[in-house]
Amino acid sequence: INREFMRITTVPLTSKFLSQLDECSDQLVKVFINKGGAAGKEIRSTIAVMDRSDDIEVRRECILKCLCTYLHEDSGKLVGEYL
Repeated sequence: INREFMRITTVPLTSKFLSQLDECSDQLVKVFINKGGAAGKEIRSTIAVMDRSDDIEVRRECILKCLCTYLHEDSGKLVGEYL
């Protein structure tokens, strides 16, 4: 997928995705925080982990985990299937 994306767009997919994720992360957090129920609790605990760290990799990981939780997807599958 990465090579095909690069061939078509001449832009590296991974770095483009991560830069866009970084750009949108603040807005995503605002959306995630408004989630209620069990998913909202899990999201807030993940965001608390993110807030305790200054590492960009931790922030990205937490945002992706929150996105999976928000969409009711298994974050373990995302990592296992696509990374």
